[in-house]
Amino acid sequence: MSADSPVIDALCRLLETGDEADRCYAARALGSAGDPAAVPPLLERLRDEDIDVCVDAAEALGRIGSAEAVPALVESLSNDPSGEVCTAITQALGRIGGSEAAGALRRVAEERPAEIEWNDDWDTWWDVQREAVIALGRFRDPAAVPALIRILEDETQQDIESEIVTALARIPEGGVSYLIDRLGDTGRLPQHRRRAAQALAGAGTESEAVTRALGQALKDPAPEVRAAAVRALAQQGARRYLRALLLLLRDPDAEVREAALSAVIQLDRNLGNGADSELLALADDPDSRVRASLFNLLLSSGGTLSLTEEMREKVEASLDDAHAETAAAACALLGHSGDPQAVPALLSLLGDRQRHPMVRREAALGIGRLGATGNDVLDTLSRAVTDPEQAIRLAALSALMMLDASAETRAAQAEAGDGARTPLQIVVTAMQGEIEIGDGEDGGTGPETET
Repeated sequence: MSADSPVIDALCRLLETGDEADRCYAARALGSAGDPAAVPPLLERLRDEDIDVCVDAAEALGRIGSAEAVPALVESLSNDPSGEVCTAITQALGRIGGSEAAGALRRVAEERPAEIEWNDDWDTWWDVQREAVIALGRFRDPAAVPALIRILEDETQQDIESEIVTALARIPEGGVSYLIDRLGDTGRLPQHRRRAAQALAGAGTESEAVTRALGQALKDPAPEVRAAAVRALAQQGARRYLRALLLLLRDPDAEVREAALSAVIQLDRNLGNGADSELLALADDPDSRVRASLFNLLLSSGGTLSLTEEMREKVEASLDDAHAETAAAACALLGHSGDPQAVPALLSLLGDRQRHPMVRREAALGIGRLGATGNDVLDTLSRAVTDPEQAIRLAALSALMMLDASAETRAAQAEAGDGARTPLQIVVTAMQGEIEIGDGEDGGTGPETET
C-alpha cells in the first residue's frame, strides 16, 4: 500500500472488495494515477474471475510501466486461456519494455500458447501475435529480426505483412537491409515489393541505402511498386530524385503519374527545374484523376495562380469532363487564376442547369473571385440566385458579394453613375424576398420580381 496517498489505498481496497464494475473502475483509475504501489494488487487481478477486470488490470500495469510487473505478466501470457486478456497483456509488455518483456513477445509472436482459446472461427492468438509484432518494432530490437522474418515468410501465418514490414523498418540492424533486399527482388509478388517500399518510407532519411533502393524501385516493372517508391521518396524529401520523378509524369500508368505529380509539387513548391512544361503536359492527361490531382495540387499552393494561355485553354477543356470532381477542380483553378478570359467559360457552365451542382457552384465562386463585371456576369448571377439548388443560390450570392467588394467593380460603378445596377442591389433584392426561386423547367429565364 502507498504511505503517501490515501486515494491510492482506497482504490486498492476497492479493487479487492468491490463488485465487477467497481474493480474495473478502480483498475483504470490506478493506471491513470501511475503509482507503482498499485502494482501488487493489480497483479492479483490478472486472475480475476471477471475477464473485463483482468483486461483493465493488465492495461493499468502497462500504463504504470513498472518492470516489477513483467514476470507475472509473462506467466499470465503463457497460461491465460482468454485471447482478450493475453492481448491486453501483450500491449502492457510492449509499453513496459525490457529484455524479459522482449523475449516473451518474440516467443508469443512465433508460437501459439497451448492454453489460448479459439473464438468460433477466429484464433484469438492472431490478435496477440499482431500486438507482439507491433511492440517488437517499437523496441527496435535486432534480436527480433529473425523471428519477424520467419513469420513473414511463413505462408501458413495470418496476413499481417503490413505490420511486420513496418516493424522491420524500425530496426536499423537487420530489419532495414532485409526490406531493401525484398524491395529489389522482382521475383516476389508486386504487393510484397510495394509494402516493402511503403515501410521503408518510414525508415528515416539518414539511410543512404534506403533512399538509393527506393530510387532503383522507380524502374520496377510493376506500376504499384513504382507509385509506392515515388510516394516514399517524397515522404523522405529526396529532392535529388526530382528529375527522375519529372520523367515519371509521362509514365504509362495513371497511378504512377498521379503519385509523381504529387511528389514533384511536394518537393519543388516553386515548380522550377523544368517542372512547368511537364505539368503543362498533364493538364490534358487522358486520365481524369490525374488532371483533378494536378488542379487540386496547384490550388493547394495558395494565392493567385498565373496560368499561361495554353494552360488556361487546357484547364477550360476539363470543364466538360464527365467526372464532376475534375470539372469542379478546373473551375476552382480558373477562379484563382486572375485571368478574366476564363469568365465566359465559367458563365456558360453556371448557366447550364444540366451540369452537376458541385461544378456549377465552383463556377459561380470562380466568377466572383475573378472580379469581372458586366451585364453578362450580373445577368447570369441573377439567374443563379433563383436556381432550384440551394448550393447554387448561396454560391451566386457569395460571388455577388465578392464582386461588390472588388476594386474593379467600384471603378465601373463610378464610371456608370448612380443609376447602374450593382451586385449588392441584386443581393439585397434576393434577401428581401423579392426574387422568386425558379422550378428548374424554364432553363433559367431570369429573376422574377414580385409586384
